[in-house]
Amino acid sequence: MAHDKLILVNFFKEGSKESKKVDKILNAIRKELEFKIMIIKVDAISHKFLADKYKVQHTSTLALYRYSKQLWKHSGALIKKDKLLSAINSIL
Repeated sequence: MAHDKLILVNFFKEGSKESKKVDKILNAIRKELEFKIMIIKVDAISHKFLADKYKVQHTSTLALYRYSKQLWKHSGALIKKDKLLSAINSIL
C-alpha cells in the first residue's frame, strides 16, 4: 500500500450488519474528505492472505496507511464517525 495519499482500509465480513453500518460512516467520510483520503474495502474472509499480511484479527477492522506504513488501527466495536474523523485529521 505504498501511496502518498492517506489510505483507509476497511477489512470487513460480507453481509454482516456491522459492515453495513461502517459503510454508511465511510460514505459520509468519503464525501467530506474526497480528495484527501482513499478508502479501500477488503473482504477479510475472501482475501484472508491480505488479512493475515496486515495482521487483521477481527473482520471489523479499520486501518490508516501512508507509504506502506500503518499509522492507526481500530478493531472490534463499531467506531463513531467523529472518532474516525478525528483519527484521520490528526494524521492529515
